[in-house]
Amino acid sequence: MHKQISDVLLDGFANHSAQQGETVEIVIRGVMTSDSPTFFVYAEQIANLIFPKLEISTDAVNRYLMVLHQDATADIYLNDFQIRASVRVTRAVEAGEGLRRSDVSSIEDVQFPDISIVKGDRIVYFDRSGWRFGIAFDLSRESDAQAIGVLCAQLQAKLMLEDVLHATLSEFHKAEESSFDAFVITEGKTDWRHLERALREIGYRRKLRFDTSDQDRGDARLLEICQSFALEPRTHPVICVFDRDNGQVLKRLAKLDPEGRGYQDWGNNVFSFAIAAPSHREGYAYLPIEMYYTNELLSRMTPDGRRLCFDNEVKKELVQGKVLRTLLIPAVADLESTKKIVANDVDAIEDESGRKVGLSKARFAELVWTKGEPFADIDFSAFGAVTTQLEEVLNAAKKNSS
Repeated sequence: MHKQISDVLLDGFANHSAQQGETVEIVIRGVMTSDSPTFFVYAEQIANLIFPKLEISTDAVNRYLMVLHQDATADIYLNDFQIRASVRVTRAVEAGEGLRRSDVSSIEDVQFPDISIVKGDRIVYFDRSGWRFGIAFDLSRESDAQAIGVLCAQLQAKLMLEDVLHATLSEFHKAEESSFDAFVITEGKTDWRHLERALREIGYRRKLRFDTSDQDRGDARLLEICQSFALEPRTHPVICVFDRDNGQVLKRLAKLDPEGRGYQDWGNNVFSFAIAAPSHREGYAYLPIEMYYTNELLSRMTPDGRRLCFDNEVKKELVQGKVLRTLLIPAVADLESTKKIVANDVDAIEDESGRKVGLSKARFAELVWTKGEPFADIDFSAFGAVTTQLEEVLNAAKKNSS
């Protein structure tokens, strides 16, 4: 919906109270979410400025963009306007492929392709994510569409992070209602299922609580969680567990561990580590938690004929750039050490007869956790490496508190 209104006067917000004749600071550019008290002050003033002129209830609006021109007229776009974001991805993607939050490491830019924004315009962008709201505004009259796009991208990234943080904090506070030794946050949303069963099966005696919120995180988001959790003292050790499959993240973690201890101390009882390479995976380039299992187990088929598939055993048949078929083929041995689990569009993988054979990581984790067939009998000995890392962190946390 697009509407035009006139006599819209907004040049900034007073940063503090002032009497007549006194100097006051004016806020003309900002990004904030509904977790910030000032959000409601700004959002309400803007709503009172424009919505009476629109004759629309604010309850009917989940998103709007106001482009305020120099003649005090404003174009208001509501709910269904097109938004195009440029994001940095955590893996290779193909044209037309669907993305998840865990596939996005950062949001670089947001554009509104059907909306004209020129230098001299002022904008207010309001958006919603779940139960959270956010607002970005630039009233400087000096920014062009590109600069405004970067500002709006900051809002989208902030909303995405706070959704994940809220869910994780809720799990942590729930855990605090009982006794435990550490709160563990894994990179993959289903990784905790593998760890929970493995540590139980090998007799690890520490009492751990896991973030079971099943929020898409990914390594970039988990780094931000480490930073955010470390802003306040934590009553129990918080341990963030990273996969060993992203060189850039591993380099960043290494910088936070100059002594080579194998873990990072973020302060305020917050720690992290990247899972160690098990002996049977030495030399492998990508080590998500699933690679702690043997190849034999990873190739087991469920009763309905599905299994995890790797990119070195999947072939896409293309015609004029379009995927006609995703076929399971014999594994290419030369690519064994660089193989990755196929995590997207697994339902499209089929054998020569056309039977669907792909198993999702989520279902695999659920079957492992519940001892579903064919994963009732599993050798978890490789996970002993994780218990060693956990003990090193917990000993460090105890030393810090003494």
